[in-house]
Amino acid sequence: MPISREEYCRGCIDGYHKKVAANVGMSLDATFTKDGCRMTITK
Repeated sequence: MPISREEYCRGCIDGYHKKVAANVGMSLDATFTKDGCRMTITK
């Protein structure tokens, strides 16, 4: 079953990267663009 690029990336973002950022006291926001994904990490 094919999945979209956004669905594929969201698994890594929500399942891993956001949790790691939260563990070090930061937050992560991801925006999908036509060229890929832009992640913004803030304190």
